[in-house]
Amino acid sequence: MLAFLQGLSPLHLLVVAIVALLLFGNRLPDVARSLGKAVNEFKRGLKDVQDEISRDDSKSGGDGPPPKLSPPTESQRLDDGSADHPAPDNTATAHNDRVESPDQAKR
Repeated sequence: MLAFLQGLSPLHLLVVAIVALLLFGNRLPDVARSLGKAVNEFKRGLKDVQDEISRDDSKSGGDGPPPKLSPPTESQRLDDGSADHPAPDNTATAHNDRVESPDQAKR
């Protein structure tokens, strides 16, 4: 949790403490209390999310892989057969849509 403090020497920590004391002064205990409450609330919210995820996993059948999809049955296919063939690729750009004659290409 405090991995970012490993690179700081005791002198750096002393400077940070002095700056905090100058900035917050008499309010330092209140600031620390508020920070502690915020951290606890964050941890509580994180635990609630983890509990909800584990509850959803237990309802859905556990840790197994998701079910595999099967191809559509005859009754699920569309009458025109469009489910059997992918849609055409209509990504041509404007300059590819023009057809130039050999004379026009030389210009």
